[in-house]
Amino acid sequence: MGLDISSGRGAGVMGTLVAALVLGGFVVLYFFVFDESMAGGRSIESVIKEQREEIDRLKDWAGNQTNVLETRANFRTIAAEADQMQRKAREIKGDLDTQVSLVSRIQSEIAQVKTKDAAYRAAYRSQIRNEGKGLTYAQLKTLSGKVYQTVVVSKVDAVGMNIQHQDGTARVEFENLPPEIGEHFQYDPNEKKEAINSERDQSAAYNTTIDQGIQKAGEANNAAKATQTVDAAAEIEKLQILITQLGEEIEKTEREMKIAKARENIFNPAPFQAKIKSLQTRRATALARVESLRTQAKPR
Repeated sequence: MGLDISSGRGAGVMGTLVAALVLGGFVVLYFFVFDESMAGGRSIESVIKEQREEIDRLKDWAGNQTNVLETRANFRTIAAEADQMQRKAREIKGDLDTQVSLVSRIQSEIAQVKTKDAAYRAAYRSQIRNEGKGLTYAQLKTLSGKVYQTVVVSKVDAVGMNIQHQDGTARVEFENLPPEIGEHFQYDPNEKKEAINSERDQSAAYNTTIDQGIQKAGEANNAAKATQTVDAAAEIEKLQILITQLGEEIEKTEREMKIAKARENIFNPAPFQAKIKSLQTRRATALARVESLRTQAKPR
């Protein structure tokens, strides 16, 4: 017969023991979990809270490290893009330098071509105009309506043609000549303007030379009188040259007046007449000086 741990009247001996063990386990669990003295003086709530805070700190740290890693990755990406842009900039600069060099070379070649073209045009104009000397026209009608008979061209320049005709000489500007003549002799308004300005400068310099010559002749005469070493013959020769030059200048001005009178609808002769009068006065002064020197040079 076995040991009976239960009976009809309640729990047996073994049932009572099992119940006692379970109750003892709960008591021990209480002391370890819920009793502060058994858990180092801390409650389970404080332990759980501390663990949660530590977990949150670890999460923050992990997040910061992730951001650092992402930032470093971004830096590396940016640095790689910067390097690529620098290489591209160097390539563009190299292309630009090549283009600048090419443009400079082309501009230099264009300048050389223009220089050669200008030299060729100048040489061609000079040749054509030189060949014009000696041309003859039985009749030359200008655009202003004036007609010259038995014309011989004595000179062609940037301004027009110098001609000899049955009534004398004249200078006819290209604007007053038939268009085909101006085209043949390569008429250029800008070249004409420069030529006229040059002629004016030369005329002014020429007049200055004449005035200085007369002045020097007078000064030389005064010095000669003071020292009694005057060379009358040499001075007379100089004055005669001046007289000839003044005469040529008077004739030139008279021709210019005739041309202007023929070309212009409203002609004002006053400037030409004033210039001619001034030249005639100078010429008369020089003639008087020559006569005076000749008188002084006669033996007494």
